[in-house]
Amino acid sequence: MKRRNFLRSVVATSALAALPGLPTLARIMHAPDAGMGWISAPVNSNNNILVVIRLFGGNDGLNTLIPIHDDEYYRIRRDTASVDMSIKAESTLPIPGTTELAFHPSLKPLSTLFNENKVAIVQGVGYPNMDLSHFRGTNIWLSASDSNVFETTGWMGRFLELRHHEKLESATDPFAIEMGDKMGRAFVGMQTHMGITYETNTPIAEKVGLSTENILGPDLEALIHRQAKDGKKFIRRTDSAVNSVPYGSGEYYNGPGNFGKSLRTISRSIRGGLTTQLYIVHTGQFDTHSNQQYDHAQQLDEMSTNVLAFQREMEEAGMADRVSMLIMSEFGRRPAPKATGTDHGTAAPVFVVGSSVNGGLYGVPPSVHDLNSDGNLHWHVDFRSIYASALEQWFGDDPTTYLPSVLPRQFPTIPLFRTPSSSLTSAQNVWPSPCSNTVNISVTTGTTGPVRATITDMNGRPLRVYDAEVSGGAIQLNVSSVSQGMYVVQLASGALQTSVPIIIRR
Repeated sequence: MKRRNFLRSVVATSALAALPGLPTLARIMHAPDAGMGWISAPVNSNNNILVVIRLFGGNDGLNTLIPIHDDEYYRIRRDTASVDMSIKAESTLPIPGTTELAFHPSLKPLSTLFNENKVAIVQGVGYPNMDLSHFRGTNIWLSASDSNVFETTGWMGRFLELRHHEKLESATDPFAIEMGDKMGRAFVGMQTHMGITYETNTPIAEKVGLSTENILGPDLEALIHRQAKDGKKFIRRTDSAVNSVPYGSGEYYNGPGNFGKSLRTISRSIRGGLTTQLYIVHTGQFDTHSNQQYDHAQQLDEMSTNVLAFQREMEEAGMADRVSMLIMSEFGRRPAPKATGTDHGTAAPVFVVGSSVNGGLYGVPPSVHDLNSDGNLHWHVDFRSIYASALEQWFGDDPTTYLPSVLPRQFPTIPLFRTPSSSLTSAQNVWPSPCSNTVNISVTTGTTGPVRATITDMNGRPLRVYDAEVSGGAIQLNVSSVSQGMYVVQLASGALQTSVPIIIRR
């Protein structure tokens, strides 16, 4: 068989093109080292699971967490639109810990989990020079790249490749699962796909029509055949896990969408013993350019109902402590409405849900009083800080191993997950929060001498440095000269060091 005929047969073979786990030829031929020699250090391992939920279209943060006492919000959303685009304060659900914000009334299931301290909300999330294209914005979020870098791999794929590079040949379970029938960027590694696509009716291609002739080189051909074999093996294994347990008792959303079905399938795969650690579900119609009041309410209802159902099934199975959900969207919406909807905007909230989550509000809510030159909200937390927090706190990784392969540089972490404390501070031991002119941070009993405290912005740039004395088991910092916003305080004393986020609000 000639080279061009082989290539044509590979591309044209529908079974191969749709086969989960099989990388594209472009991905294979650009692999820099088929021997995986770029990996320099092992990654710590645990069996925690993260389910990533991507709300497609751009979720409107202002109508998700409503600034119920802000007259300017109501003026913009009510008085500048053809219909009232605001959410009436009396219909909202209270958020413990704040009197300024409230949940959209359709988020009652999520509110239930928040009241149980199982939801962390990171407010005002974005990145420099945000791209408001659906496709480009999604690529940036899934690759964790800067807005001027066009990365073809996914941060989760690179992480899995780094963690499991020694198990690529021997794995019995898929490393990651993307729900649906199309493989996106999320689990693409530097060398190969690290995940499969899966639906309960995923077909298994018994024959992929590959040539056994040594046309493109033995390494490439072996890689293609291994991927084809693994794809079939992983689908069979996932089928076995899903079918080994009954449906759970979770009350999923009763509607035409696939979100509830996907989460229910993930629940069954986890309860069926699958060791897969990363899942992703793409769901929703959050691109609310029109009819937003009805559509957004329905979408939030579907999202939160299914999330609560999934969480309850994990709790019933005794597995909730090691399963968390990360809920994100590629951008937010503009404050000013347009007809009956809103156009693409910037900062929006991200939710982390689970029994091992440090529940509460993080970050600074974007303000309609402080808009950029395009009339969009200012973001305060780089989305990669959330990824760094998951890598370190949830998966037990360390910057010395995941940088720069997984994230392009170090980002300050946020205490989103409950982890054993081996550092100077314990999460939440910061007061007052938010602070205004001074902030107190508790330190481990027995710490002596000065503590070096460095306040950095969310991109890690140092702003203030203090040598603070410990008094009564805490240090106090004067932050009156620091603008309001969310920052990270990096603490160091001898060989011990840690970081803790603070919020300054006046």
